Amino acid sequence: MRFPKSYLVLLLIILFAFALRVYRLDFFSLRGDESFTVLFVQKPFAQMWHETLTVEPNPPLMYLVLRGWIAAAGASEFPTRFFSLFFGVLCVPLIYHLAREIFSWRAAALVAAFLMAINPYQIWHSQDVRNYTLWPALSLLALIFFWKWYAPRTEGRNALPLLWFVFAELAALYAHYYEAFILLALNIFVFATLWRERKKLAQWIGAQIVLAVLYLPYPLLLSNRVSAYGEGSGRQGVALWDIARETFSAFVLSDTLDENVRAWLWIPFALVALASLVYLWTRDWKRGLFFLLYAGAPTLAVFALNTIRPLYLERYLNGIAPAYYLLLAFGIVAFARRLQTRFGTPNVRRATIALAAVGFALAAFFALANYWTNPAYAKAPDWRGLASIINANAQRGDIIVQNFPETSLVYYDQSKLPLVVYPETFLPDTKTTQQLNATNANYQRVWFIPAAPDVWDPEQFVESWLDRRFDLLNEWRVDNFRLRLYGTPSQFLNSMQRVNFDFGEQMTLLGYRTERVNDALRIVLYWRARETLSHAYEIRITLLDENGKPLDEETSVPARGAYPTTEWRKNQIIVDQHEIPNAANVKAFQVSVCEADTCLGTTSPLQP
Repeated sequence: MRFPKSYLVLLLIILFAFALRVYRLDFFSLRGDESFTVLFVQKPFAQMWHETLTVEPNPPLMYLVLRGWIAAAGASEFPTRFFSLFFGVLCVPLIYHLAREIFSWRAAALVAAFLMAINPYQIWHSQDVRNYTLWPALSLLALIFFWKWYAPRTEGRNALPLLWFVFAELAALYAHYYEAFILLALNIFVFATLWRERKKLAQWIGAQIVLAVLYLPYPLLLSNRVSAYGEGSGRQGVALWDIARETFSAFVLSDTLDENVRAWLWIPFALVALASLVYLWTRDWKRGLFFLLYAGAPTLAVFALNTIRPLYLERYLNGIAPAYYLLLAFGIVAFARRLQTRFGTPNVRRATIALAAVGFALAAFFALANYWTNPAYAKAPDWRGLASIINANAQRGDIIVQNFPETSLVYYDQSKLPLVVYPETFLPDTKTTQQLNATNANYQRVWFIPAAPDVWDPEQFVESWLDRRFDLLNEWRVDNFRLRLYGTPSQFLNSMQRVNFDFGEQMTLLGYRTERVNDALRIVLYWRARETLSHAYEIRITLLDENGKPLDEETSVPARGAYPTTEWRKNQIIVDQHEIPNAANVKAFQVSVCEADTCLGTTSPLQP
């Protein structure tokens, strides 16, 4: 039996899609949502199921399937991401078969498969442990069976495809709640085009009843997520035009393409898609209506939702992305066929399709190059590298503090140290201060990972609090992170060089520690406020040579200017760090507390 040439081409496209998706599959650390997903499905089953119903915003299918996958393949980065890769690659033959059902043109089906294969947005999600490839794959499968029932390519009115549609659509609904909007589009389409065909319409209504019975009890009775959930990272109040523009631009060009290029490049692609829709409508208004509803109804529904709750991000509409690839593929091939008719040679058609494919491939190349090599477009920060530092240097009595909720460190952490998030809500409160104070009583050292100001704790309250009261022992730069290690008073009061010098009734210098960093000298002073101070004192450090003669003098507000004495409270311990550059000849130093030209006192020479 002769193997169709188009299937060989499709096989090559599928292999290319696999290669693009498996390349650097485990290069980036798991981002927060991925880490959460992997950890979530490994919880005891009863706990996972309860939290799926009451906490987690996604329906259960992905968690159940991924749970079995991890049990068989493991929970490391490669096998967990391979789960999404599998369904991402599966979308390629599925969109091919859907295009064959709708258009019948093999060339259009192959172009659609090629666009899906090289699309950077779909590649990104194929390397992401979430449900944004599982959902499109199941949705495409359901649409294939829908079209086999709606417009069978062979004689007969076999209702069997409708049965398979029910199974596939039910799975898609349990993969993502927004699949309901695609089902809404199909219902509008069926009632608008089949209202005269009573038998077929009755079959469809029966299928919808079965779907309702098998699906609606979950979101309406078992789970409270549909009625109560608002995505913290989601957007609200986005205009309809912006939703349509952003989703089309992301799905066709990806959000890893330079923003300035995307700002205009989406327009010609959108014009091609629009022209394709118009041309398709003139040839077959029913198929034109199908695509208008397939892309339009979910977009309108999400727009309506986002007016009342933060439930919009581009990826929440990834189920309709194939509509754009199908329209673009149809338009390219239709235009190529018109040129062939005009010039009378198939070479023109082939050249036109090839030229269009090259254009899409170039845009994909630049987007993928950014994703794979440009740190600004990296999928996730280097959580793996950050955790390796903690794992290598952790000690008993340490605790890890983050001032933003992120589960990636939990995934990579092997130190088994306690890990807490302060503040527990977006803004710190009195409870945050109490929790930070408690770390002194219970721990010797604090590993702290500060968030970017726009993520959580926007005023960096936690970092400021730690800088004033704890001793910064070390700091590492890991990718975009700053990893800071602090000693608590429980640690530094036992290890410091003691001084216990009183500056009047105002304050006491309890002790200090020093550290030489190349030619610089770091001096850390530990103070106790003997009363609540009303004067703005400055700390003066006089540097001495080996003969006790002054070399230089440094005067500053405590804590590098961040903690003036007017904010000190009675009995509070304050950590005051000073960096002295070019200090190779410094053999001793003295500490004074001064206001203008009047000093409360000066210590005897202290040895570094």
